[in-house]
Amino acid sequence: MYVRHLVKVTNTVAARYTSEVRTLGILGFLCDEVGRGAPTAAMNISSMISAGVLLATLATATPAHATEWWDNGTSQFAAGPGCAQGPQMMSESWVGYYNNDAPAPKTGYVNYVHVVAKNVGCTADAVSIEAFLPFGASVAVTASMPVSCVVDKVGGGVTPFQAPDCQQQFAIGPNGGLVFIYNAQGRVPTTLASKWYLELYIPVVYNAPLAGMAGGLTHSMGARVDSTFNQPGFQMVPTKPVTIGYEAQFQSHLTTNITSTTAKTNFSLMSYFATGETNVEFGTTSAFGTSTPTIPIANTAPGFTVFQNLVGLSPNTIYYWRTRFVKTGGGTYYGPPQQFTTAPIALSVRLAGNGSGRVFSNWTPGIDCGEGNTMCNANIPYGATVTLTPNTSLPYAFTGWSGACTGTGVCKVYMTADTSVTATFDIYRPTTPLPDPTPRR
Repeated sequence: MYVRHLVKVTNTVAARYTSEVRTLGILGFLCDEVGRGAPTAAMNISSMISAGVLLATLATATPAHATEWWDNGTSQFAAGPGCAQGPQMMSESWVGYYNNDAPAPKTGYVNYVHVVAKNVGCTADAVSIEAFLPFGASVAVTASMPVSCVVDKVGGGVTPFQAPDCQQQFAIGPNGGLVFIYNAQGRVPTTLASKWYLELYIPVVYNAPLAGMAGGLTHSMGARVDSTFNQPGFQMVPTKPVTIGYEAQFQSHLTTNITSTTAKTNFSLMSYFATGETNVEFGTTSAFGTSTPTIPIANTAPGFTVFQNLVGLSPNTIYYWRTRFVKTGGGTYYGPPQQFTTAPIALSVRLAGNGSGRVFSNWTPGIDCGEGNTMCNANIPYGATVTLTPNTSLPYAFTGWSGACTGTGVCKVYMTADTSVTATFDIYRPTTPLPDPTPRR
């Protein structure tokens, strides 16, 4: 019999982003596939390998693929009637996500999205950014992949710098988006000279597959960019459909509660809102050969913690196991092989009664229990025959076995499972009266 259950991994952040990104429905839908910017680095969440990227200095990593690029949406422009240069196109903004995998990044990957706001024509401007992530995406800041708020000049030739008040934790902006440039008083607009731009880099993890334009606005990222000199009531709201491929992942493999014949497997399945079924394959070789019953997986969470008990194992044996997830509609995914060794068979001897005695075995090292000897438990190979012998002296006597043996002779145990036996010693009580040692007169 297999004991199985699931523990749901909740994702309240992803749920909040879902509701936030739906607010983009009134803002219009623009997209193309224009690549801007320099490539950074991406990583798989299961390994969390250091990216070696410091966006504050705009350093870039060595491309892992020839297709590394920023996948950006169409720029939006805003006229600035309050600009000293007159009512002209003075602000530009776009959003995009980093794509270093063909055809698309996959679920469980961590990489960057960015929002760019540029002062095209005014002598000086000040911009504020709120970012909106697609369904299932959540902020994933690490020491090697921080949030970065870079201020730079179009065409370069200057030293870029971090915008003041750039934070690693987001606040919720007045329009429900994520704000990273703020202080105790609220959002802090970033001042931009003419031909300068602010580029906000946000590390995210994708917890659900995304279908790009076919998925609608919930499968898009976006931003709201407010500028000092925008026309009243008009803000830049660039959007970009995001395409994320599917790949199930397994994490946190553990083997616990190991006995001579049973073990408990524990793992986290990141199914990323896909339905399907999961189970464990196991056996005494890396070919496995035996499977546990499958557990249905619902599309109600990005991941689940799964426990399955393995039974009917052989003692003192190396076992291999791996996890499997079969996605509804196609696709089978496997976790890395795991290994454990079952415990040897245990032989336990307990002493009982009001007397004193000793039990020892013919197996070395084995049992030597009582009269100051403390080896009352021993691990014995499967199939071995162990002989237990009781020993005592007057005024005590051995009165019998219980448990795996009976009677008053030696105890022979054939070890095919954990075994316990009790030896009882009592004060010697003769069955016939002893003669009176005092001579009669």
